[in-house]
Amino acid sequence: MTVVKFTKPPLIEVAFAIELEEEQLSSVHVGLYWQEIRDRFPDATDQEPFLENSNFSGKMFPLRRTVFISSNSTKIIQIQENFFCYNWKYKSEGEYPHFEKIFDDFLYEWNHFNNWWLATQKENLKLANYELTYVNLIDEELGWKNPNDHAKIFTFVGSNPNTILGSPDLHDIQLIFTLPDDDGQLAVQVDQRISESDEDISNILFFRLTTKSFDANKDYVNWFKLAHEYTIQTFLNLTTETIQKEWGLQ
Repeated sequence: MTVVKFTKPPLIEVAFAIELEEEQLSSVHVGLYWQEIRDRFPDATDQEPFLENSNFSGKMFPLRRTVFISSNSTKIIQIQENFFCYNWKYKSEGEYPHFEKIFDDFLYEWNHFNNWWLATQKENLKLANYELTYVNLIDEELGWKNPNDHAKIFTFVGSNPNTILGSPDLHDIQLIFTLPDDDGQLAVQVDQRISESDEDISNILFFRLTTKSFDANKDYVNWFKLAHEYTIQTFLNLTTETIQKEWGLQ
């Protein structure tokens, strides 16, 4: 498995998601499941559902997405009626665990959830597809201040657009690649946001890489390992050696 280390990585979040074939979870299940994990995830909140992951038929509104949060807020479990997701989030001043550690934590929580479901419902969950997402945040400290810095960071941006109106204020990008052997697609998104703090308002850049399978025919452990390899290699291919050095590639 490829291991890439940076002394100043832009990575802020990794998410493992498994989508189910149909709405298999009810609000009762959500409450019962929280009792099983409350010692590790003491906080919970409701959020709007991921409608792209919902088979909403119009007969009944989809359940809210429930978010369970660990005491240090670095581990998160999200579930809705047809969706399970485990997130690792970076906290300032914290350490960056290797992928193997985050992956093992996801497998532990997924297997715990799967075994709990089997014990209570006496049937297996029906899986539809898998998804792995890496979220990077690039700000001025990490080499990006405005769209003029795109060419410094990304290998696929040849030059900075310059017109009679000057450079663009916004330069969002989307790329989609198909994995070999029909194992899914890898979507790359680059989009700007505004960060507000008590002292300042500044532009920041999100750089997301999301790999999603077309189905659940492949064993999920092997698929996530494969998705990780493609994600890392694509990240390295799409970022310049200059910025990789600034981020402290070892």
